[in-house]
Amino acid sequence: TSVTDSKAGSTFAHDATHAGNWSNGVPTSVLDAIVPTGTSPYPLVASGSAVAKSLTIGSGASFMQGGGALDVKGSVDNSGTISATAGTVRLSGTTAQAIGGSGNTQFWSLAVANTAGASQAGAVSVHGVLALTTGGLATNGNPLTLLSDAAGTALVDNIGGTVNGTTTVQRYIDPTFNTKSGYRHYSSPVANTIFNDLATPGFAPIFNQAYNTTGNTATPFPNVFGYDQ
Repeated sequence: TSVTDSKAGSTFAHDATHAGNWSNGVPTSVLDAIVPTGTSPYPLVASGSAVAKSLTIGSGASFMQGGGALDVKGSVDNSGTISATAGTVRLSGTTAQAIGGSGNTQFWSLAVANTAGASQAGAVSVHGVLALTTGGLATNGNPLTLLSDAAGTALVDNIGGTVNGTTTVQRYIDPTFNTKSGYRHYSSPVANTIFNDLATPGFAPIFNQAYNTTGNTATPFPNVFGYDQ
């Protein structure tokens, strides 16, 4: 059984639990939430707490979150856009949950509260907290990005699980604090990575242990240094 967001107007922008925004009442743990193609205006969750069996976003459709919480018991299948400026999506099923689809999936905060864990079947990015409270997240070779910009930097709270797979960790640097070349301190929140993973477009990391003994005459001169406190 499913319910469709068929009236995603101004009321839904204030409270995810308003029954008038859904074709068959507010979604529940046994009702799928579907945002179909061609039903604009699309939903914007700004407050409230809601639960759904699964969340499906159609091609060209969108689901935006500016606050509140959405508890999903099943899969997240996004063929459109999921974006957020606040709020949390919580995966709390009893069997392994998948986050997939061909669309752009960007959560503010994502929590895995499922002992069976969650896995990606598509690209995912997180702007706030990736909270692994009682389960882990497997990327399955799909892109996972911890975003960073002037508003903040994503982090992983792995109190009850770990991220297993390749992850891109961004670190925003405000150019107003140092307009010229200078030292940037970076702490990598990952394990089993390699030095060359620091490479980005326009930057090739150079590491030279000879610097430890020859200092500034080392060739090639390193642009990345390690620090052991």
